[in-house]
Amino acid sequence: MKTKSVLFSFCFIFLFFSSENLLAQEKINLSKLNTIQSSSLSTKKVKGKVVKNINPSALKQGFNRMNLDNKNVLLVEFSNRRVVSVVVTNAQGIVLDRIEMGSVVAKYDCEGALCACEGDDECNDMFENAGCGSIASCANGTCWCLTLGD
Repeated sequence: MKTKSVLFSFCFIFLFFSSENLLAQEKINLSKLNTIQSSSLSTKKVKGKVVKNINPSALKQGFNRMNLDNKNVLLVEFSNRRVVSVVVTNAQGIVLDRIEMGSVVAKYDCEGALCACEGDDECNDMFENAGCGSIASCANGTCWCLTLGD
């Protein structure tokens, strides 16, 4: 009887700790990232949406941070002079949405509330048809938007 109890306890503890890894979320340390300053942004209108253009010289290798509001952060991952991914995290750095730019095979791609595109025609199509809200940015021919709010 005691052996069954010990075996049951061991199995329960093992399942508990192994299931904890299943619930783990990707988290990015936001504290030491390059912050995109408002002075590095300019605005233009694309298909009726106001888009913030990021001066490419403001982007550093790795993740670049742009605060969206008190709860969310937009990260632009920059490598070899191009945007390689766009990520939305909460204020603690837990990844909510991510788009890898090499994976955008259609005119534009949406993952959750985040949409991204590469190229003028593709981005014009995204801004016109993807339901982009008022949060939208571009850098080096890559654009992205959030489909939340206006």
